Amino acid sequence: MLREMQSQPADLAAALVDLRRQANALSSAGPEKVVLTGSGDSGFAATAVELAYTRRLGRPTWAMTSAAAARYGDGRIDGLTVVISVSGEVRRTIEAAMAAKRAGGRVVAITAGAGSSLAALADDTLVMPPPISRSTPHTRDYSMTLLALLVLLERVSGRSLPELDAWPAQVGALLDSSQRWADGLAARLASNGTPVWFLGMGPDRGTAAYGALKFWEAGGSAAWWDDLEEFGHGSQLIARPGELAVVFACGPARSRAEEMRRGLVRMGLIAAPVGDEAPTSPDGLELPPIRPELTPLLTSIPPQALAYAFATRRGIDVELPMGGNPLGELYDDVHREWMRQSALEPTHIGE
Repeated sequence: MLREMQSQPADLAAALVDLRRQANALSSAGPEKVVLTGSGDSGFAATAVELAYTRRLGRPTWAMTSAAAARYGDGRIDGLTVVISVSGEVRRTIEAAMAAKRAGGRVVAITAGAGSSLAALADDTLVMPPPISRSTPHTRDYSMTLLALLVLLERVSGRSLPELDAWPAQVGALLDSSQRWADGLAARLASNGTPVWFLGMGPDRGTAAYGALKFWEAGGSAAWWDDLEEFGHGSQLIARPGELAVVFACGPARSRAEEMRRGLVRMGLIAAPVGDEAPTSPDGLELPPIRPELTPLLTSIPPQALAYAFATRRGIDVELPMGGNPLGELYDDVHREWMRQSALEPTHIGE
């Protein structure tokens, strides 16, 4: 997992060149509407860039889970549908691609599987580098997915994103600061089994969900996520004193995050703001400034370091299902069964 995290600066720099080369061969026709869809990490990446697409294109853009796009995408998936799957074999994402084709839309696949079922269905494909590992919490693959989505946005908008050129070097520096930050929190909290909350709004709703998933993948470690504002409408009732709350506090979210942070402290939680200004808490982490719609390029790195630090402190073998828990094999088998099943026949998708 550490090797995969540390490979990101060099691998992202090389992939940026290759993905832009691939994108130049795609149609640059501006879509009237866009659906970004995937499952798991891929779905969270779609949420993370939804605002970037909306602002850059000035067109309706929706981030949807693959199952929702296939079953409830009518009226939206007849434009440009971007289907995201690292393997290219996720059944729900294949269903979404089929539904979009049936609706008369254009389908662009983002995948590392050049010969995959998803790539075969798509009108165009952007091929990411193959994964280093799929048995540990996914870090590099998520960054690559964000990169591919934003390179595609450059192409369909006809304008470059200079932030992408600076990003690989920023990731290198941010990994260093994030690991120091994460190690400090893990040294105090990990051995106690402390659950972790990830709270974000706007693009960082995707980051918050991604952060919790890294903990779940790391041996089934206890973590939750919520929209920053919606946390105060109910889920705060299941939070308990001593739990860690990572609060994403960039751009327009910053003022509300500070208000929420003060309440978290009153509740006895350990609030760790991750934002683009000097933190108001000793447990916070400062990120470089970046446009609000692109914050996930930076906010996605600290959760990687935190998941690694907590798993290491807890002695979890992240390559084993649920870290070696006796239920791990059963849960993993059920997961594989769910991913292979499809209640939708191709003739019914989108009807």
